[in-house]
Amino acid sequence: MASTVNIIPAPSYLVEDGIQVTIPDSVSVAFSPGNKANAHLVQQLLVPFVTVSLGPVEDNATPDFCIKLTSSSDTAASDRAYVDGSYKLQVKGTEIDIEAPNPTGIFYGIQTLIQLLPIKAQTYPWAPVAMPTSKEPLTLPCLFIDDVPRFAHRGHMLDDGRYFHGVEEVKRTLDLMAMMKLNVFHWHLTEDQGWRIEVPSYPKLTSISSMRSGSMVPGWLGRHIMSNVPHGGFYTQSQMREIVQYAAERHIMVVPEIDMPGHSVAVLAAYPELGCTGRRMEVATTWGVFKDTYCPSNPLVYDFLKTVLVETADIFPAPYFHIGGDEAPHDRWEVCPRCQELRQSDPEHIPNARALQHYFTRQMTTFLKEKLGKAIVGWNEMIYDELEPSAVIQYWWLGRDETAQHLLKHPDRKVILSDFQTYYIDHSHYFTSLADIYNFEPNHLFPELDAEALERQIIGVEAPMWSEWVPSRPRLDFQRFPRLCAMAESAWSPQKLKNYRDFSKRLYASHGFLDRLNHLGVGYALRGDMKKPWLRLLGEWLGLPVILRWLGYGGYWRLSDILLALADMQGVGRKLL
Repeated sequence: MASTVNIIPAPSYLVEDGIQVTIPDSVSVAFSPGNKANAHLVQQLLVPFVTVSLGPVEDNATPDFCIKLTSSSDTAASDRAYVDGSYKLQVKGTEIDIEAPNPTGIFYGIQTLIQLLPIKAQTYPWAPVAMPTSKEPLTLPCLFIDDVPRFAHRGHMLDDGRYFHGVEEVKRTLDLMAMMKLNVFHWHLTEDQGWRIEVPSYPKLTSISSMRSGSMVPGWLGRHIMSNVPHGGFYTQSQMREIVQYAAERHIMVVPEIDMPGHSVAVLAAYPELGCTGRRMEVATTWGVFKDTYCPSNPLVYDFLKTVLVETADIFPAPYFHIGGDEAPHDRWEVCPRCQELRQSDPEHIPNARALQHYFTRQMTTFLKEKLGKAIVGWNEMIYDELEPSAVIQYWWLGRDETAQHLLKHPDRKVILSDFQTYYIDHSHYFTSLADIYNFEPNHLFPELDAEALERQIIGVEAPMWSEWVPSRPRLDFQRFPRLCAMAESAWSPQKLKNYRDFSKRLYASHGFLDRLNHLGVGYALRGDMKKPWLRLLGEWLGLPVILRWLGYGGYWRLSDILLALADMQGVGRKLL
């Protein structure tokens, strides 16, 4: 890519003319049906610098400089599964043309146009950017771009269960996603530590389940301590609708997640009768996996969840609903009399405790499909042979071999890759590095699948942001960037163009993407934050992980905490900002 252009993600095809064009004082924006919102976006972008007029593309007026937005379809299907995001952009003497099959492609073309303009032209309501006091010239290169996304699903997940981030932070997240042409916001709304959804039929979900008495925080030498500061919050139904609409305006599909049957302690704190034991408990204040889950044999559980889904599903027009399905221990189910009775009633289909989760998944899948018209998405622990064909698997870690065999056996099964060691951006920057994310390819994870199967079954990639140690905006920015840029490019740009050196150049260049983040007041990890602390390197060289594991001290993960804490004296990783 030419050195004067620092677009992320890199376009599929780009040719520069080698000359620059300056946008004059007066500009016309002409748009085809369905692109009025896109035209207003361009107007909002340019109006601090030039005078902008809007009009249909059919008008015969011939202004000095025209930006044309033309799509063959007038439908932007934010409520459909995935939309063709391809576009063509041409900058020439007195005209900027953006053409696409639909308004979504036009929107992505505008995002590219924004990165061609000087950084000063980009702003958002949340960004601490001073608006120009007088009209200023805007210059950009003459070029032609023909761009097509590689994957249909280009996602980012925000965990709002462990820490509640709020409406404005979610909107800011959506704006940053749109900059990088990410199109799926996976909204993780329930956890052991907090329930974040208003459900009118169950008021205790907001009065009890949404608030915890304290939180686990990092202490010295890798030891975790308790903060007794209460934490909580929830989204009203009107706030969730507002966020879904905000996302749709940015051509982002919102897929909500209500985790089940595990990660449900917050619900059991309000409605203990939904667990196997019926005992009262508090909303969890520590992190981890808990034995108490929904009881898969209790009819009250299905009544509860179906009501929750009915009162929630119409807020989210996406055809998918994420039901979690991960980390659901079977301890309580093994000794629950009701669960044993259910197993004995159908030993062929429920031969063991794990099959109880299959039973549970089957009930929820059927209800969502037949009553609400939704296909389920779930973490790969939900896999079983009879899983509904429309169900989408989100692979994260445990069960790689099982997932590979399932994909081979079910050649039409769709999967989203969120590999724990590659895409979990809550990890430290040296454990999940920028280069690792950028260079990852699906065949690294599933070499059993041939090229045709990989293309057919893997619909995309997604970077989860789990929030155990992410209570604030500065920490959120630090964990996300620049790694989310790497995932965005590997999700959008063709494999044949992947070049980490070129990506780094566009990222770190003067007027590159990080300068753009600086301008917007968005934080990110510095190169020094991506290096392993010398004490950790020394410990690994001395073999301390093996020694401590042999001594029963907790092995590699505990050692990482200790050495990193010693290295920067600020607790695990860096201090919680």
